[in-house]
Amino acid sequence: MSNNYQFHSGTGDNNITYHNDAAGTAERELLARLLTEIDALRTRDPLPDTTAASLADSRALLAPDSDASPRERRSALNSVAAIATALGAIGTPVLGLVQQILGA
Repeated sequence: MSNNYQFHSGTGDNNITYHNDAAGTAERELLARLLTEIDALRTRDPLPDTTAASLADSRALLAPDSDASPRERRSALNSVAAIATALGAIGTPVLGLVQQILGA
């Protein structure tokens, strides 16, 4: 099993995050499921324009090819969680995946 390291430095963020391939793979799978659920949520029911725009912005930051910082990704996950909570039952699958990712 190979491992990789991410070095973070910046204001109030000086640390090394250790990842192994198994954990990284699980997180990528959860993220792929989340992106699919966000897409389904955006097309399932008409959403207010501001909500749809917030979901689109967050989805862009969470995309695998995004160069977003870890802080931006966490903020996007929190935004998605807040929207999913506000939507109630139809947002439950999205909220569950966000919670898994944040807890991973």
